[in-house]
Amino acid sequence: MRLLLAMLVASFALVLSPAGAEAFKYTHRLYVSGELTDNWSEVDPEDCGLNGNGSLKVSFKTTRPVKVRVFRDKVGSRPRTKGVGLWALAVPGGAGHTHAPPVKVDATMTTSDARVPVPIPPTFECSPNNTKGCGTQQIKPALVKVGGYDPKNLYSSYTLGEFRSTTLCEIGRLTSWIHPFDISGGDNRFGDFIFKMPSASSVRRKRTITLTRSNHETASGPRSENGPGSVTDDVTRKFTITLKKL
Repeated sequence: MRLLLAMLVASFALVLSPAGAEAFKYTHRLYVSGELTDNWSEVDPEDCGLNGNGSLKVSFKTTRPVKVRVFRDKVGSRPRTKGVGLWALAVPGGAGHTHAPPVKVDATMTTSDARVPVPIPPTFECSPNNTKGCGTQQIKPALVKVGGYDPKNLYSSYTLGEFRSTTLCEIGRLTSWIHPFDISGGDNRFGDFIFKMPSASSVRRKRTITLTRSNHETASGPRSENGPGSVTDDVTRKFTITLKKL
């Protein structure tokens, strides 16, 4: 887990245009919140196969806002976009400033599994479904990444890690906030949300900026490569970024 966190932080430690550290000035407090629901169902035609519904619900919010400098950087860039220039959520770093690290949030996961084994004659008894791992758990560590995407947008990515590392309950085929991408949906091929920023003058003027994105996706596929069972995931996600002027 420590290696995963180190890789996560390193993947976003891209230095923006240089500026004197003594000249750095915070402009906003950054808050994030969101929720995800995956109402899934499984059909397994095998003898004593588990059939029925389950659910996965995740919610998170910032408990301690992060101070950032919000500005339009003319030479910074992201590997997921072409060209140069982007909106920056910056903190001091190196000889000037760098992208803000992932934000720590309070996050919970609630799971349920109502599947039951279905016997095929002459089998009349099946082992019951084990649901002891279901219920509500805290997600720890819980990190959410937001940052500049291009000269017009922010984006969110790499949110909360792998769900299976938090719960022992069976879940649908969605294994994280963005994986697999064809189940999570999103505004690009990485499952990210992209948030339209207001004009630079509006950012300087407004006391509070609230950016919200949501989506709803339904997808079906096999539980495993070799098994006959199939799972349908009905996924809804919502993500909100709030910037409050200092």
